[in-house]
Amino acid sequence: MAELLGMKLDAAEEVLKQRNIPYEIRLAEPSGRKETEGELRVIRQKEEGNLLLLTVCKIPDPFL
Repeated sequence: MAELLGMKLDAAEEVLKQRNIPYEIRLAEPSGRKETEGELRVIRQKEEGNLLLLTVCKIPDPFL
């Protein structure tokens, strides 16, 4: 299975599509507030049967 941790979501999706791996995306957000800035990155991946579950969250750009 592809190692996707830390990748931007669009790059991870491209890898999975190229390899014909079925996947589902779940968004993790901090409690009580919603992140409005940052890019979605993969913070967890888990195989469930023939499906790869990706958990993503918004990571702020440290240079902004």
